[in-house]
Amino acid sequence: MTSNTMAQGISRSSGLGFRVAFWNITNQTSRFKLTTNSQEVTSTVSMNGFGSYIYYVSRFQSNIFFETHLGAFAAGTWSYNSDDYDGVSMVIPLLFGLRWDLLPGKLPTSFQPYLTIGGGPYWNTEIQGKSQNVVENEVLVETGMRLGWYAGGGINLTLASWFAFNFDVKHHFINYEMEDDFSGLESSLGFVIMWGAKKEMFQIQNVRVIAQDIYPAYYQFYNTYPIALVTIKNTAGYDIEVNLRSKVQDFSVRPKNSGYFKIRKNRTRDIPVYSLLGAKLHNVSHRRDVVLDIEVEGKAGHKVKKSASAQVTVHSRNAWDGAIDKLGVFLTPEDREIRNYTRSIAQKSDQEPTVQPDNFKMAKAIFSDLVQQNLRYHPDPNIPFYMDDRVQYAQETLERGSGDCDDLVILYATLLESVGIRTAFVEVNDPEKPIAHVYLMFDTGVSPADGFRVSSNDKRYVIRLREGERSTVWIPVEATLINQGFEDAWRSGAMTYLQDGKMRNGLADGWVRIIDHH
Repeated sequence: MTSNTMAQGISRSSGLGFRVAFWNITNQTSRFKLTTNSQEVTSTVSMNGFGSYIYYVSRFQSNIFFETHLGAFAAGTWSYNSDDYDGVSMVIPLLFGLRWDLLPGKLPTSFQPYLTIGGGPYWNTEIQGKSQNVVENEVLVETGMRLGWYAGGGINLTLASWFAFNFDVKHHFINYEMEDDFSGLESSLGFVIMWGAKKEMFQIQNVRVIAQDIYPAYYQFYNTYPIALVTIKNTAGYDIEVNLRSKVQDFSVRPKNSGYFKIRKNRTRDIPVYSLLGAKLHNVSHRRDVVLDIEVEGKAGHKVKKSASAQVTVHSRNAWDGAIDKLGVFLTPEDREIRNYTRSIAQKSDQEPTVQPDNFKMAKAIFSDLVQQNLRYHPDPNIPFYMDDRVQYAQETLERGSGDCDDLVILYATLLESVGIRTAFVEVNDPEKPIAHVYLMFDTGVSPADGFRVSSNDKRYVIRLREGERSTVWIPVEATLINQGFEDAWRSGAMTYLQDGKMRNGLADGWVRIIDHH
């Protein structure tokens, strides 16, 4: 937390102080009088109302404190002549009361004025002595206890969170009367040493991580999606604004601000935590745990900062959480190597005369070239995709010459997208099978009326109407049949879509989904 001294009770929850004070308990003036004549010298000294306090304060709530005072005051008159006379008055107050700090904490000042009120017992002792000679002495002692109350105010000058100077003024009403012998004004000056919990502007009650697992392929997604929620409680007694600044150690481009959120007094609010992650995530080769650092800044005239942290897991650059909606982030149609590869295929395809639609012709040529690359399908040992699966980028699959279900879908979709052919994923979560599956379909750009140009069998293609666009013919392809040729992959994809999506109502029941990634 910042160390600025503010009005907001930087006095902590408890304090012990000492004051020197003046209170004219005899309603007389302090003086020294010296009288001389031919026969004797007479001197009279009057000292009135000097004393001190020790006091203890403890926060009750917000700006209200309990306070306890124990003091001692004395006044006396001493006469030195042939007939010595001494008189001493003492008052010992034990007072209990309340202190109310007047300034709200949002004011940036070290001065805190306050009002006080309280009461308690006042013990008083009167001692009078008279000396005629060495032998004859007369001493009279009177003691008593009176109840009373006080009201007043003062100011604290806070120099540190644990130390403050103090000036205080009270009016004492002994026997609850203004004109009692001891009633009167008292002023004092001292200091207080404080300890315990500070009065806080806000409390961090909880840090709840939403994105426990960070996947490098989704790094742009995290720039707008909260990684965590921080629960902040306003304890200041007035409205405040709170901003969160966060970063993931080693991976954030720079700290990211949440912006200021207003929290009403005594209210609690969840503030989202964002992190600006960069391409450095793509260098992660294995999973590792990192720290999410959070700085919470409260503002209300002045600023108070606190920090919190949480642990998150950064996965490898190829990691995938199995969410088919996010599989499209692995598409890299803008890669130079991919464009060079598909450009060479397009040049060869243009030299072959055909009446087939351009998109269909190009998609078939790309698939056929992959067959010639002798790519192999290697199924996962358990299911085609699962939590923290490893997905290869298209160039990686071309270099390795093999891939599993999602690797081959990503490869074929990336190549199609690089030449401007739109694609979509088809997810199948068959309730009668223990494993899930994904294949793809691509847009031929052909209208339904010209579907015969693709196939005379309308069961081999899908007519799709995308929002705000015209209906076109789409071709389902089973990418895992990469070594059997385009016709077999097309036939298998169309048959799977017809059986699962239409005949078994998979589309209507929701276990077959088409996911566009544009």
